[in-house]
Amino acid sequence: MHKNFLLLPLLALLLAFTACEKEEYTISEPESQSFKTNDLAKAHKTKDRYVADLMSLNNSGVMGQAILTLEDGMLTVHIEASGMVPNVAHAQHIHGHTDSPRASVCPPPAADTNDDGMISVAEGVPFYGGILLALTPFPVADADGNIDYTNTFEYTGDLGQLQKRVIVLHGGNFDGEFIPSLPVACGKISVKK
Repeated sequence: MHKNFLLLPLLALLLAFTACEKEEYTISEPESQSFKTNDLAKAHKTKDRYVADLMSLNNSGVMGQAILTLEDGMLTVHIEASGMVPNVAHAQHIHGHTDSPRASVCPPPAADTNDDGMISVAEGVPFYGGILLALTPFPVADADGNIDYTNTFEYTGDLGQLQKRVIVLHGGNFDGEFIPSLPVACGKISVKK
């Protein structure tokens, strides 16, 4: 009888410890995908690195890479690309979907829904979403069509998760005419390993 009397409190203590341990490690899913700027800044006290391999759109021949570094609520973007139209400014943006949790993708050739031979900005939006951050000041390509761009921005809640976004470079020739808005390269942002 004395053994059982000591065993019951020990068993109760073990059950209480196990219950506390389960509660402590329970991970719940976020209720919403909306983030506040301060929450994002707190979440990124460490240095996170991302990369986007920029591939040609609209047969532009533009290729490049973007390296993104997120540290203490600030986002530094470094882009190197070649094949741009020389000596003109080229718009560049981080694009994404704000109306749904889906990830952005670069548009395939079939995105040219009006069959005019090019994917316009409007035809690309269903794939990569709207502009979330203009990567200003827009760089001017050198005489060889290269850009080398670096700038730092505040990481706001509008950007959300970077690995769900793409970078799009704009400005190319089509039918002998320079079109500033023409998407010429796109790259999905992913975590750099």
